[in-house]
Amino acid sequence: MKRFVVGSVLAVMLFAASVRSAWAQEETPFIQFGARAAVVMHSTYEIDEVVNHHYGPGFGFGVGLVLRHTVSDALNFRGEPSFYWRGLYTYTSGLMPISVDEMALCIPLMANYFISPERIYISGGLELDLPFKTQRFEYSSGVDIGYDRSFVDIGFLIGGGYMIAENIGVDARYVIYFNNPRKSSSELLMSYGIGAFILF
Repeated sequence: MKRFVVGSVLAVMLFAASVRSAWAQEETPFIQFGARAAVVMHSTYEIDEVVNHHYGPGFGFGVGLVLRHTVSDALNFRGEPSFYWRGLYTYTSGLMPISVDEMALCIPLMANYFISPERIYISGGLELDLPFKTQRFEYSSGVDIGYDRSFVDIGFLIGGGYMIAENIGVDARYVIYFNNPRKSSSELLMSYGIGAFILF
């Protein structure tokens, strides 16, 4: 809960500062649509140490839509509803390798501020993920052994990007989630992603 409060306050402060900066520019706002594809890696850490559990990274990919609201030459806001297939993590319990995979609807909401004219920008905001079809299965048998997944993940997002052309860009992001991915344990979930997008 402490992480959630601190992250939310930081996100609100960033949003307020960005809006103030945008108003100062007095530029005409406009909206663009686009598409984005990305690959992600997830890391999970057990807050309360568990014997014989060694966590490894999970990998995934996703595609989605881009909605960009430009308010000045230096500032824009983006929302990106996307569908992902992703692995949360792998681990070994005793001698039994286990993997956790799922689908998710991910909705990052962020502000992007250009530190280099129309090229390099930094990002900050929040991400809301709605996971579904979560499976925890044994590698050897492929049997789903169940996973008490949380209904929603909420995280603080930071990152940056580079505009290759006026309407094509690449980006990198890091998200740390405030909630536990499981209902019955204390785990910390993080994700790292790189993507490419095009605006129409």
